[in-house]
Amino acid sequence: MYSDPIIPHFLIYCNLYRIRMTKDGRVFILMGRAHTVFLREFIKRSPKSKWWIR
Repeated sequence: MYSDPIIPHFLIYCNLYRIRMTKDGRVFILMGRAHTVFLREFIKRSPKSKWWIR
């Protein structure tokens, strides 16, 4: 268990960030409401976000 509640969300994001993406590639992410808020913020601030969010 982690003492900081944001760490599990950040670990999920780190795993997503490691996926090699191309402009034509797609990734389907199925997640619960608790993860959505954190992951959207992480992805918005990511350098890869121009490919991830459409």
